[in-house]
Amino acid sequence: MATHVLITVKATLWEVDLSDIVMGCPEGEALTVVATVSSALEGSHLTSLNLSDNVFVENGVRIFLESWTSL
Repeated sequence: MATHVLITVKATLWEVDLSDIVMGCPEGEALTVVATVSSALEGSHLTSLNLSDNVFVENGVRIFLESWTSL
């Protein structure tokens, strides 16, 4: 699973491109994906995170903010 890979390599990641990962997904599924990926990357030291071409509803934005503002 992609989450396991992200957790394994997150210490070596500088840039992550998550563009278009939830575009076209139903809202519930998209929120699950956002929460899973955000959680997997929590604690990483990224210099760039590309979230373009995603349609994040307010809840999706909050999920990312909760994970990333605690750093």
